[in-house]
Amino acid sequence: MAAAAFGPVCLASLAPRIGEAHPAGVDIRVAQLTSLSERRAPSLGWRRMQGESRIALPALARLKALVQDFQPDTIIVEGIALFKLLAPLRPMARQLILDMHNVESDLADQLPRKKRWRPFSSGVRPLERRAAAIVDRIWICSQLDRERLEAFVGPAIPVDLVPNGIPRADLMPRTLPPQPAISDSFPVILYVGHLGYAPNIDAAERLALAVLPRVRQALPTAKLVLAGRPFVPWHGWTGSAWSRTRTTPGRCCPPPI
Repeated sequence: MAAAAFGPVCLASLAPRIGEAHPAGVDIRVAQLTSLSERRAPSLGWRRMQGESRIALPALARLKALVQDFQPDTIIVEGIALFKLLAPLRPMARQLILDMHNVESDLADQLPRKKRWRPFSSGVRPLERRAAAIVDRIWICSQLDRERLEAFVGPAIPVDLVPNGIPRADLMPRTLPPQPAISDSFPVILYVGHLGYAPNIDAAERLALAVLPRVRQALPTAKLVLAGRPFVPWHGWTGSAWSRTRTTPGRCCPPPI
């Protein structure tokens, strides 16, 4: 939405498109690069490590045709998982930017190695270095991640701090609604995050198994609510410790960051 203030924008997705949702009132077109029938199509190279996206060759062909038709001033590639797209796009891009949600190598080292759902293997750092040598700029979400990235990619590549935006911020209320009266489940702690994303799962586990018991030492009726999708209960959680809902108001909302 912010980029559309400067000119036409095209969003290209490797995931098959579901529904016809489209931003209203702005010059943004949406392109689907793959279809469900192409899941077994030949792919672009071998997967280098856990976390890299499989890119079907028909998707790459459509992306190249889209770039030739759209003639963008800047191409933004979302995440190191799409590393295989950087080299093919390099000669076609006036400016090529890698948008990194996290420094994935640092995040992989923080997550317990025994977890089966680690998003990336610990060996992703060489891939991040190679990506930095291909692109013109890298976007990162926080100053801390910026410092972590600059420590191993060097000063040659500009690293821009671009904080995460808030979707539809103009629709958010300007004032808080009246707070409910204190009940037998005071306080309600509401955790909102996509529970299919490994770091969010890890944070939710820590919140339920380590933080909530300490809160209950002072506030015995404290209740934790997890709101997100998909949701699968984890071993060791009890029904009295947590629940899942879409509507329960929360007095405390720890963000999954």
